[in-house]
Amino acid sequence: MNSAQPGLLLLASLTAVRLASAATVIVDSELSDSYYFVDTYEVMIDRPAVDVWPHLLDVASWMYEFSMIHESGPYQAEGEVFRLYAGQDFFMEIAKLIPGKLIVAINLPSTMLGEDSVGVSLISLTEVDGKTLVSNFMSRHFAGSLEAPNSLRQRRESQEFQANTRNTWNNYLTRLRELAEASRDGD
Repeated sequence: MNSAQPGLLLLASLTAVRLASAATVIVDSELSDSYYFVDTYEVMIDRPAVDVWPHLLDVASWMYEFSMIHESGPYQAEGEVFRLYAGQDFFMEIAKLIPGKLIVAINLPSTMLGEDSVGVSLISLTEVDGKTLVSNFMSRHFAGSLEAPNSLRQRRESQEFQANTRNTWNNYLTRLRELAEASRDGD
């Protein structure tokens, strides 16, 4: 073994334990006092997509900090509507499913502290060599009043908020990975 190999082994080990990647961007919009909050997250799961898909559809099992209360529509199918937070008017609808490949979810219009928002989430599965890359792209458009500083936007722009959001989604995707990889024991 030459001296470069231990370093490569350490790098490979660190890469193997990395659970998910994440990125956040806030972009101004030309529409009034509005902006887009865009997040992307990924995790590699050591199972084929066919084994990951049922766990992905059971969103409440891995997005465990949201209430994910079924409001209407068929379960785990296009048209299903969830209430994300108990007692609040924040809803998500499954707009499109491509089985084993893609979920398109829409954050239905909502208002919080005078700020209106809508959004979309695309969760895709890409299988490579028996493993599945789960990619989650979320974009939410927020619009508020021009009359005062937007405290909600300032909060979203803070490093603390973005770190908390990354941690939350890394936890969710880690939970999804754990559920899907544990299913191999039941095969």
